[in-house]
Amino acid sequence: TTLGTVDNSGLRSVVIYLNPAKEYVILGNPGNIDLDKLEIYTLQGRLVQTLNLVNMGTEKQIEVSEFAAGTYLFRIYSENDSITKFVVKE
Repeated sequence: TTLGTVDNSGLRSVVIYLNPAKEYVILGNPGNIDLDKLEIYTLQGRLVQTLNLVNMGTEKQIEVSEFAAGTYLFRIYSENDSITKFVVKE
């Protein structure tokens, strides 16, 4: 990678579907990448939830039914990288 540039090409295969969501979303990991954790933030930067993703396999259901309606940032971490996805809660 170029200095100052992050290559998250491995994490690009991670998907979140059922978005927009009402009750839950599915975190899909079709490449079975070794993920560490998921942090969920409001757009204002408040940490709402942290989930352990170690040994999660290829799919994990994430409950969002208690979240207020709005847009959330899902920050997904692997050992050496991270990627952010947006989720809309209806």
